Parts: sequence; C-alpha cells; structure tokens
Amino acid sequence: MRNFIACLLVSTLSGWVLYHLMIIAQDGQAVIQEPRIWVMAGEFGLFSGQVLWGIFGAIKNGRDYLK
Repeated sequence: MRNFIACLLVSTLSGWVLYHLMIIAQDGQAVIQEPRIWVMAGEFGLFSGQVLWGIFGAIKNGRDYLK
C-alpha cells in the first residue's frame, strides 16, 4: 500500500511538471492562476501514473510467474 501511495504521488507530481512544461513549450509562459490547469495537470498525472503502474505491475507479475 505504501508503494502504491508513493507511486501515485510521484506520478501526479511528474504529470504536473510535464503538463506545465508542455504549456510553457506551447505558449512561452505557464498560466498558473487558472484552477482548470491544476485539475487537468492532476488528471494527466493520474493517467500517466496508472499507465506506469500497469507496466511495472505486468513486469513484476511476469517475473514472479517465470520463477
């Protein structure tokens, strides 16, 4: 459970950073004042976290299965 919470936190933060980097790359400046941006960044982070969690889980289960 601790690993899941840590993965969720890291993925959300990394998604937030990636999202803001994409905004900066698009407009030349990030719009931090809009709450909508924060919600979208959180969703992006959760989505990327779920994808990473699925990949790592599949790798771990495959390795356990092959032992």
